[in-house]
Amino acid sequence: MKKSLLIFLVCHLSLLTASAQQKVVLDLDRTVRLATDSSLSVQKYQNVFYASQHRYLSWMASRKPQLLLESTPVKYERYMTQRYLSEENIDEYRQQRVFSSQAGINATQMMEPWGGQFYGTTQLGFLRTFGDQNQEQFLTIPIAVGYKQDMLFYNPLKWARRIEPLKMARAEKELLYGIESTSEKAVEKFFALALAQDMMKMAMESLASCDTIYAIAQRRYKISSISKAELSILELEKTNATTALANARISRKRAVQDLATYLGMDRDTEIELVIPSVVSTLHIETDEALAFARENNPKYLETRQATIEARREAERTKVEKNLSV
Repeated sequence: MKKSLLIFLVCHLSLLTASAQQKVVLDLDRTVRLATDSSLSVQKYQNVFYASQHRYLSWMASRKPQLLLESTPVKYERYMTQRYLSEENIDEYRQQRVFSSQAGINATQMMEPWGGQFYGTTQLGFLRTFGDQNQEQFLTIPIAVGYKQDMLFYNPLKWARRIEPLKMARAEKELLYGIESTSEKAVEKFFALALAQDMMKMAMESLASCDTIYAIAQRRYKISSISKAELSILELEKTNATTALANARISRKRAVQDLATYLGMDRDTEIELVIPSVVSTLHIETDEALAFARENNPKYLETRQATIEARREAERTKVEKNLSV
């Protein structure tokens, strides 16, 4: 009775564990689609791209007219001040109270062709002091305009106009390159699991064959048709086949967990693969490969960016060795 109850509990727990595991059927297209939609690597590439995009938009905004409002609505100060009384030849400390308020608008516009900056400002301020004699004062700058320019003619804006769009294009290429790399890794993990499944199937067939041969050999040994040494060799082959099957099951489980984790699934997800029957062929000429590399590989844009930045640093160093004016 106890033995039957134990068997029932073991079977029941096994069924619960099997039902808790989620089973997913994957073909190659769905695997690639899941990898490019929800994998952590794609999210990392997207976050890097968004950061580059925000920097580019910030640079584009800096090229437009900038308006800045500076204001101190209310300011009250109370302090002691020292004054010299010449008639009495002594220093006197008096309490000073000041109320002030000011506001101003500043406008700037970068001039990329020359590397300078136009600016304009208008300000209005009010000051009132409290003491023996109350005084009120107004300060105003109706309008003030000016232009600032480096007279040594190093123009960082010119170089930024050449480098920043290149950085943005490189960020776009790196995002696409990262997505394609993610797809490539997903395909590798897909076929790694397919290979592990085939290896486990072969190990099961090998064990079944060894088990059958060993059973036949045992019957032949009983009638003295084979020797004890030959029977021991077949037993060893069966043991090796059992070990190989255990290793194949471990390899398959690792491959399943690796693919499931990479696709953002639970590690205990049971995956069933649908192997593609036909693999399409692709033929690319050497000139086409070079053209595609120049157009799509971010390393090519990285080299161009590094070249332009090196020229910029050379010009800046040449200018800064002289007197800054």
